[in-house]
Amino acid sequence: MLWIILSVICAAYYAAVRYVAQAQQLTGIWLVLAVLFLLLFFYGWYRKTHPEKTKSHLRVRTFCITTGVLVVLMVGVVAWRILMDMWSSPENSIPHILLLNQSDIAAETDEEWEARLDEAVRYLKANESTRVIISGGWDSARGASEAHVMYGYLLEHDIAGNRILWEIRSETTKENLDLARAMAGGDRQSVGIVSSDYSMYRTLRIARNRGYIHAEPIPTPTTPWLYPHRIVQEILQVLYDKFFGI
Repeated sequence: MLWIILSVICAAYYAAVRYVAQAQQLTGIWLVLAVLFLLLFFYGWYRKTHPEKTKSHLRVRTFCITTGVLVVLMVGVVAWRILMDMWSSPENSIPHILLLNQSDIAAETDEEWEARLDEAVRYLKANESTRVIISGGWDSARGASEAHVMYGYLLEHDIAGNRILWEIRSETTKENLDLARAMAGGDRQSVGIVSSDYSMYRTLRIARNRGYIHAEPIPTPTTPWLYPHRIVQEILQVLYDKFFGI
């Protein structure tokens, strides 16, 4: 019965993430888990009803359990690293903070993107010497470039225009990070990266790989019920990056 309950929960959560939050990235993992739990239920039922046919499955079960334990340990280590950066507190008076565009690191919802802007506003008001670097190309949904939308949002929230630097030449995340690093004064300058908390570990890892020696985390909370999906999404993406040397 436990497997059936878990299968239903995963299927329902998939529907909520996909159609309520309208998240796009890796939502299918919840359907995969729903099917997996369903298969485990039927396997358990088959073992009970056909014990004589499953005695020879001991080696297969041992292999699956051993593999499962190793996978859980690996996932646990990655999850711990993600959680540590999620819970980190930003340093005060960082000379520059960087607002990447909405699609640079993670496939954010509009609410998560706006929460990042709010966190940037909060930090800039608390640290009046800090400047912000914004970026982002044309956004058809907003009818303007993302950088223009960010600029207008910051002005509306009483951030002076002379504290806002534009980086609009880049076409990729790597170019964005390289150009923004130069604008911030080079490799050894502290730069705060404003990112959704669940993607903070991966965002900092990418930034440090691009030469940000002193990249500082400025994590932004996301919608609470989306955390299971976001954490699973980040674990899979971090593992993918590690295996493929990104």
